[in-house]
Amino acid sequence: MPITSVFYDKLFTDAVANAPLSAGDLRASYVVTEKTASGYVRADYALGTSITGNIGVRYVHTDQVASGTLTIGTAPTPASFPKTFNNWLPSFNLRAELSPTLVARLAASRVLTRPNVTQSAPQISVSTDAPTGSGGNPELVPFLATQFDGSLEWYFNRKGSLTAALFYKAMDNYITAQNINVEIPGRGTILLSTQVNGGNAKVYGAEAAYNQVFTFLPKPFDGLGLQASYTHTSVQANYTAGARTIEDQLIGLSKNSFNLVGFYDYGPVSARLSYTWRDKYLSGTGSTTQTPSYVDAFGSLDGNLSFRVTDKTTVSLEAINIAGARQYSYNDDPLRYGEIHYWGRTILFGVRTEF
Repeated sequence: MPITSVFYDKLFTDAVANAPLSAGDLRASYVVTEKTASGYVRADYALGTSITGNIGVRYVHTDQVASGTLTIGTAPTPASFPKTFNNWLPSFNLRAELSPTLVARLAASRVLTRPNVTQSAPQISVSTDAPTGSGGNPELVPFLATQFDGSLEWYFNRKGSLTAALFYKAMDNYITAQNINVEIPGRGTILLSTQVNGGNAKVYGAEAAYNQVFTFLPKPFDGLGLQASYTHTSVQANYTAGARTIEDQLIGLSKNSFNLVGFYDYGPVSARLSYTWRDKYLSGTGSTTQTPSYVDAFGSLDGNLSFRVTDKTTVSLEAINIAGARQYSYNDDPLRYGEIHYWGRTILFGVRTEF
């Protein structure tokens, strides 16, 4: 493994740093600037004492300029691609106290997600051994979503609750991958993998959560408690990604996930043991030469223990990935495993004090 200081001292000299950029350097460089201005108005309302909420709208103005270098003949030529976005994003929230222990909530909103910098980059990387390439698309526009949420919360005692929720999100102009043929000077026609707007998707879901401190137990066990939550999502989508059609899947979205936490908090002692798990999810949509990729189901067992020595000093011990779980990724059709990620077990010891 090279020594960093020696590596930089030998290779990145003042002469290298001050040398003008070559045509290749310019073609590989890009700058994406984004300036935003926004404002909103909100009105709070109340219908008696049991129904409250607010309604509002946000206006967002975005000026984006993606700048890079084109090669026309043999001459590098600066190029800029300005884009302006104007979006109105309304929202509505309602809270209804159905009884002293039962609360209902409703929410609806229009939300915005901008493309990231690399997706908007005016830059193409061409393979040296195949007529293929990849790059950004400075013509991308943000994708918008209309979302609704509803929940019911039951507070069955002072330190216990049970909640259930439903949610829905409809996305339009979703950013997806696409392969197109482009002409590259000196290389001819290549197949370019890039990003485009145009996909539509709907996400439906349900959540449930339970939280309670077992105050009915005799001391010192009345400091024990439990938290649990579960989320299920369902996707309705059909979009083209490269040369393939992706159905009912979105990148990074698992169908099932849950958290289970046991805790103890009594006097100077605090302890927590948690297990977090999520189902497999789509991590890449693939290309003409590669099938879609997935990250397999993964769960992690973590814990911490702390002891308050004095009013101002606490010592703690934390353990991450206690069970030594490994995360697997793979491609399907045909099934082919790709990578195994193993972070090992991490033990942290800390002291916190006030002076």
